[in-house]
Amino acid sequence: MKHQVLLLTFLSLFTFIGKAQILEFNPAFPNINDVVTITYDATQGNAALVGQSQIYCHAGLITSTSTSPTNWQFVQGNWGTVDPQVAMTNIGNNKHTITIDIDQFYGFPAGTNVLQFAFVFRTANGSIVGRDTDGSDIYYDMYPVNAGLLASFFNPSAGATLDVNEQLPIEAAANQTATLTLKQDGVVLQTLSNATQLNYTLTATQAGTHLLEFVADNGTTQVVDSTYFTVNPIVVPINPPYTGLKNGINYINDTTVVLQLHAPQKEHIYVIGDFNNWLPTTNYHMNLATNMNSWWIEISGLTPGQKYGYQYF
Repeated sequence: MKHQVLLLTFLSLFTFIGKAQILEFNPAFPNINDVVTITYDATQGNAALVGQSQIYCHAGLITSTSTSPTNWQFVQGNWGTVDPQVAMTNIGNNKHTITIDIDQFYGFPAGTNVLQFAFVFRTANGSIVGRDTDGSDIYYDMYPVNAGLLASFFNPSAGATLDVNEQLPIEAAANQTATLTLKQDGVVLQTLSNATQLNYTLTATQAGTHLLEFVADNGTTQVVDSTYFTVNPIVVPINPPYTGLKNGINYINDTTVVLQLHAPQKEHIYVIGDFNNWLPTTNYHMNLATNMNSWWIEISGLTPGQKYGYQYF
C-alpha cells in the first residue's frame, strides 16, 4: 500500500532552533562533586520569563533509572510557592543565577548514575514557565568524575541556520588547559595555546550545510567535538514537476513523495526527520512555488513500508 510508505508522526511549523545558550554552567563540565553556578538567560528558549524580576528554578536529574526525559529524579523546588531553596539571583539583563553544591542540593545517594540536569523556570506562583524553544524541559549534561580531557561546543547548537553575511558567535571550551583548534569544513579558523576557552565570530559567506570541529589537545590526549550549521540558500521560485498536488504528502511511487506546505510570507523552510537526523540541511530546503505561497520538496530513496517521522522547520 502506498500509504504505508510515509507515516506523518509529527507535523508542525518550527520557527527556530536556538542559536544561543539558555543555560551557562561554571564550571562548564560539572560532575556530582562540584559546586556549580547556573545562569539562566530568560531571553532564550520560549522567552516566557523576560522582564520577571524574581525567578525560581524547578530542578531535577535524569539518571540511569529514569524511564524517559520527563522522568525527573530527586526533584527540588515546591511548585507554586515562594521557595528560598530554588530562588535565583537577578543579575540584570534578564539573567538569573543560582549556586548549588550538587550532591548536597539534590540529596541523591552514593552510587547514583546521574546523566543530566533537568530544569524549568517559573514565577513564584508558577503561572509563567520558562522552557526550551519547543516547550520541552531544559537539560544540561553531567560529566563523570575524573573524566580526563573533555571538550565541547556550547554555541551554536546543532541545526543553527543563518543567512549569507550573518554572523555566528561560536563558543567552545575544554576542562583542562590545552591547544584549542576551531575548523570549518576542515579549514582551520583559529588556534589557541594553553587555553580552556575559545570564542570566535564566524561570518557566513557561502550557502550550504557546514561542519564545525573543535579540537582540544593537551599533548597526551586529543578530543574532538563537532556540530553543523546551515547557511540559507537564495530562494528562486520554481514549480514542482507534478500537477494536482495537495498540501501534505503526495505519493509519487513506493519510494518517492512530494511534500507541499501552504506557508505565505516565510523566507525559508526545511523538512527535518528520520532521514536527515532531524537537522535542517541544504538538501532538504523546500522550494518556493511561483505562486509565492506554496513550498514543496521531492524526497526519494525511501524504503517501502517503513514509517518516517518528519516536521517542517
